[in-house]
Amino acid sequence: VTRPEFEAFIARLNRDVFPAIAAESGARECRISLAYEKAFERLVYVSAKHYGGRFEHFKGKAPTEDSKPEVKGLEYKRGDNSVLARAMQAQALDLLLGGGVLEGSKRRPTCESNPAVFRALVDRWRSRILNHDLPLADILISKRLSKEPEHYKRPKKKDGTLGSPPPQVRAAIMARERGKDVGAGVRVEYVVADAR
Repeated sequence: VTRPEFEAFIARLNRDVFPAIAAESGARECRISLAYEKAFERLVYVSAKHYGGRFEHFKGKAPTEDSKPEVKGLEYKRGDNSVLARAMQAQALDLLLGGGVLEGSKRRPTCESNPAVFRALVDRWRSRILNHDLPLADILISKRLSKEPEHYKRPKKKDGTLGSPPPQVRAAIMARERGKDVGAGVRVEYVVADAR
């Protein structure tokens, strides 16, 4: 679908379809309308509300080399994941979305699609993690408790037994056992030493 075709579709919805639906339901006026604000040239979709997109246009304007992609919900944008996880994801997104993600990076004419480039990226990160000393600050994870640790429910496993609470809750319980004042609203820092 071309941009003019989609603009015409939105205009028809606002002009004909929504007013007709409102009238059929007995409404005196229709206050529903859609706006066609943006389109993506490339969209990297991870899950609902977790994506990165390279704009084709935004509010009727074509992107420039200074245009940043739209990134929502991904670890690279969140402070509750490790510095390493955020940095690796930022590098991958910068390649996938054709620039504008990393500090000082400009939008490039094309996006990277070659799997070998991404394999090399993963290999570099794997080597760094496995073969070099990592500062604690790079692997520290930080999450805020939304309630008291004892109010978190333990998830039920498929076999019916209770699983472990989330890692930040386990860390909070250990901190309490060591005499720390840890409760709702407190940010808990921890490191995952073995994910088994």
